[in-house]
Amino acid sequence: MSILAEMDVNLAEMNRVRSEGERFVDLEVSARWVTPIHLIALAAMSSYLGIQIKCRVLKKRTSDYLNRIRFPSGTRDFISSGTAIPLTKLESYRDDDILGEYEERVLREVDPRYRANFRINLKYMTSELTTNIREHSKAEQYWILAQHWPRTDACEIAIADTGIGYLESYRGTPYEVDNHHAAIQNALDGLSSKNDVERGAGVPSTIRIFTEGYGGEVVVMTGDAIRVIRGSVSEQYSLRCYWLGTLIGLHFDMKNVNIYPYLGGY
Repeated sequence: MSILAEMDVNLAEMNRVRSEGERFVDLEVSARWVTPIHLIALAAMSSYLGIQIKCRVLKKRTSDYLNRIRFPSGTRDFISSGTAIPLTKLESYRDDDILGEYEERVLREVDPRYRANFRINLKYMTSELTTNIREHSKAEQYWILAQHWPRTDACEIAIADTGIGYLESYRGTPYEVDNHHAAIQNALDGLSSKNDVERGAGVPSTIRIFTEGYGGEVVVMTGDAIRVIRGSVSEQYSLRCYWLGTLIGLHFDMKNVNIYPYLGGY
């Protein structure tokens, strides 16, 4: 929660700087918040607002990591990214092999005991979340960033876009709501903003896989609302900033999980 609170402060600072007509924001980078959920939010917001992030990094190791993942501009070049899994920006309406290459880059970090199983689960998650972006967000691009900590076998993956967000995607549908918290709940309940009801099951199924199956936690952010889900516990908070689009972050420990019992309603 402290990382999410600091992310909210940094995003609000970026909005403030932009409202004053500035093109640069100066952020102090602590090693504590160098995680995919925080970094992807800053990168996507920087790109959307046209603001350059100037990092005051406290530790050289942290600075080296940010350089290797190409923060904040991102990359599509996996070869030159060395050992780090890079921050990557992809086109929403273009089907190519880049996402598949990214998945394989993540899988290289995973313990061989879990790799075959996680390949299935990872591809399900990315397929569902990126399809939601393509069909509902009206965003031309989206971002993905993953990090694996070998010492603890923990993993964090975040996918973000700066499209219309859940609230606008439900406008004019039978599930229209008047606030972002309710819009997140619609998504968690599997309510599709299109006639294809099955497409609405992707978000709740993904959440069940990574909270109940992996025992991890999921962060969902849109507009001025953020939801943190851990197992059967779901907590909502209001943001001081305003997130244009949707961000979903997953944090979990690696293990073998059969996803099929979790495919369906929430």
